[in-house]
Amino acid sequence: MSSLINLPLLVMREIIGYLDQEKDRPSFLGVSHDFYDLKLLFDNTTNDNRALRHAVLTNNEQEVIWLLKWRGVDGKRVDPYARHGSFIKYACKSNLNILRAFIEFGEVSLSYKNFSSAVNAESLEIVHFMLAYGIVPVADDGNCLLSQACSRGNLPMVKALIEDGRMAPSQEIRDGFEYACSGRHDDVVDYLLDNSHFLQSKNIRSGLNLAAFYNNESIVKRLLAHPLCDPTVNNCEIFRYTHYVKIIKHLIDDGRVNLTICDNIIINQAAIYGEWDSLQLMLDYARDLDPSIPNNEIFIAACEHANLDLAKRMLSDERVFKKEKKNNHGFEIAIESGKIAIITLLCQWPNLVTYDNLCRGFLKIVSHSYVEIIRYFMEEKLVDPSFYDNEAIITAVHAGNEEVIKILLADTRVNPGARQSNALIDAIKTRQSLEIIEALLKSPHVDLAAQHNLPIIEAVKSGRAAVVSLLLKYPAVDPSIDHHTPLRIACKRDYTNIIKILLNDRRFDYKDIILLEKMTRNDVLGSDKNTTDSTKRKRA
Repeated sequence: MSSLINLPLLVMREIIGYLDQEKDRPSFLGVSHDFYDLKLLFDNTTNDNRALRHAVLTNNEQEVIWLLKWRGVDGKRVDPYARHGSFIKYACKSNLNILRAFIEFGEVSLSYKNFSSAVNAESLEIVHFMLAYGIVPVADDGNCLLSQACSRGNLPMVKALIEDGRMAPSQEIRDGFEYACSGRHDDVVDYLLDNSHFLQSKNIRSGLNLAAFYNNESIVKRLLAHPLCDPTVNNCEIFRYTHYVKIIKHLIDDGRVNLTICDNIIINQAAIYGEWDSLQLMLDYARDLDPSIPNNEIFIAACEHANLDLAKRMLSDERVFKKEKKNNHGFEIAIESGKIAIITLLCQWPNLVTYDNLCRGFLKIVSHSYVEIIRYFMEEKLVDPSFYDNEAIITAVHAGNEEVIKILLADTRVNPGARQSNALIDAIKTRQSLEIIEALLKSPHVDLAAQHNLPIIEAVKSGRAAVVSLLLKYPAVDPSIDHHTPLRIACKRDYTNIIKILLNDRRFDYKDIILLEKMTRNDVLGSDKNTTDSTKRKRA
């Protein structure tokens, strides 16, 4: 190979030209790459060094050495730092011999970045070589490779980095310890606990929190047994990091935690997040617990998530029952959730929910259109649907649910025309569907002539021809009210379709057309006159 390397450049070009014609591979040169890549190597070494790239990626040590040794007569050579040093980075991950070749023949200097590549690739052999080479495993910004090794659970590499002794062990080991606790790396955690005097109680606490958060049961047990571990610090904050039953059981069995601390914050938190198994375990353990402290959070959470068994258990406690009877917060939450099972339980529980709360709850489920719960309220006769001056039917109209409106109107006590701004007028103003308006018109309580035929006037104002046609079918509607107010409104707003519908109504008096024409003409002439006067003033 050495004799071939020293061949004159013209001879090498002749060889490459021959290879180009024969479409062969230069195996006799000791290389395995494509003849086209080799041609590029000698013609233009700045072409991203494709030959070197191929040699490195295929782990061809012989070819890498040959390419790094080669020198052209014009001083050209392979650039080992090409592609932002990606060749060296790859060598640091995979092949120690190629890395040595880069150092020996490519005059390459290694750095912390190369060390990081070796650690990430978990190449222990290269890590030992770099430590012997003299690279410090700590970056200028303080970033330490030990954390990477700990997070990957590579115990031999952790030992190599610590035993090297050139990093500031206190902070690096503490950071690495927390990374190891985050993963399921028991052997790394055991090694750091047994061989490091730099860990403090706060590091043990952080490791415990992380292990609990990631459900690392064995590490939690190991840390709880450590003399520096105190799970009661910061009001037992450890419970904020976990909801796993096995972890909580270990914490309870430890015997140092107080589940009733800070107004039951631990248990209430489990209830709020719906961790029922953990909550059940804690309730069974803390038998002297007052579950109503501070504001019935456990019961309210059971209502929100429709946990019937827990709700029954809480209501069986007199302290919880008294608070719920006083404010009915749990019932309000259950109504918002729209879950009929828990609502049924609360409504059937003796002397729990007041009638006023039932009424307010009924308005809420009507506004949300919870049809199934509305039917339950109506069938069980829990409320009089005409309460609060027929507020329920008004709410249903604004919700725009035809089925709910029909359910309410099926009860003869419901009067959609009870208020001055009754349900029908609200339906027209809020542009509800024609089906809802038809349902309201079927009620015997609706007075279409009320307030000077306000329904037909509002229908015209809304510009809905279909609603106007529907209302004109009823004898009580008088389209000529107040000197044809509906028609005048339609003319003023240029509602052509509505004008035709009103003029075609049999109750329209054609004698009034002259008056209407005069009124319209005066409006038009008045408008034209004002325009003319304004124009004259401008010209003057």
